[in-house]
Amino acid sequence: MTWYALYCEPQREALAARMLAAIGGFHGRVFFPHVLECNDRGRQSTRAYYPRYLFIDAHDSETMTELCGLWLIPGVIGVVKGTSRMPHAVPGGMLQPLFDIADPLGAIHVQESPRSRYGLLRGNRVKLAEGSCLWGLVATVSEVDGLRASVVLHMLGADREVSVPVEFVGDGETLDNNRDCRSSDAMTFVA
Repeated sequence: MTWYALYCEPQREALAARMLAAIGGFHGRVFFPHVLECNDRGRQSTRAYYPRYLFIDAHDSETMTELCGLWLIPGVIGVVKGTSRMPHAVPGGMLQPLFDIADPLGAIHVQESPRSRYGLLRGNRVKLAEGSCLWGLVATVSEVDGLRASVVLHMLGADREVSVPVEFVGDGETLDNNRDCRSSDAMTFVA
């Protein structure tokens, strides 16, 4: 198989792929690698894996002659050409990893992890806020799951993982290693 890249108009790759698939006389295969992301509310969004590019399989001389007229298709600007002004073939191994992870329609499924609305990220050093029985202690965020945060506290000579409501965790800041994490100027309190 010999794959060639098509350069497309911005955000029109999907339209160009549909138009190429709808043309009955086109003899090549069309590969439009795109990422399907699903957010925490179940909404799907699509974005091109290679923005502004499609790939077509031109395996015979009949398809090669069709490459010259592809700029007439809505959404397509033209074929990517080399220095000899001839269509430049995509190296064989470049697309194989995408074929391995994509479904037959070219979609690469990604499950997006929900972002914490409190801005807490794993590894942040925080100070527990007043109102908690552990207030004033410094902890490291290990996980944020919904309305609770798992934090690691150094207590009684060992590290202990504790789950607390996120309201009792200060705003997350990644502290420099050379700063003292017990100083009050390095922490932000949430009441």
